[in-house]
Amino acid sequence: MPSTNGTAATERRPQSSPATPPRAPTLTDSFIRLFEAGQSVVLDRVDLARFDFAQIAIRTLRAAALVAVGAVWLAGAWFALLAGAVVWSLDYVSLPIALAGAAVLSVTAGAIAVYAGVQRATDIDAIASASALRAASAESRGAARKESRNRESVGS
Repeated sequence: MPSTNGTAATERRPQSSPATPPRAPTLTDSFIRLFEAGQSVVLDRVDLARFDFAQIAIRTLRAAALVAVGAVWLAGAWFALLAGAVVWSLDYVSLPIALAGAAVLSVTAGAIAVYAGVQRATDIDAIASASALRAASAESRGAARKESRNRESVGS
C-alpha cells in the first residue's frame, strides 16, 4: 500500500552501524609520529640548505663572470691608453724612451693598486680578528660566571 508521501511502506532504510570511536594513539604511535615529523623537518632543512647553496653558487659565478669580463675590458682600455700615450710622445722622445715611460706608468699604477688591496685585506682581517676576540671574550666571561655560580651552589 502506498503511503501518503509516495514511498512504499515496505521500504526499509539500511541501518548504519554505530560509528566506532577513534582509538587513542599509543605511546609507540606517538614516538613514531614524532620521529617522522622530526625526520621531515630535517629533510626540509637539508633541501633548503641545498637550495640556498645553489643560489649562492649561481650568484657567485655570475659575479665572477662579470668581474672577468670587466677585467678584460679594463685591460684592453689600459693598453689602448698606453699605446696612445706612446704614439703621442713619439713627437717629443724616441720610441725606447716612450715605451719605458709607459712601463713606469704601468708599474706605478699596479703598485698603487696592490698596496691598496693589501691594506684593505689587512683591514678586513683586523675586523674579523676583533670580532673573534670579542666573541671569545664574551664566551670566557660566560664560562667564568657559570663556574662561580657552580662554586657558590657547591659551597651552600
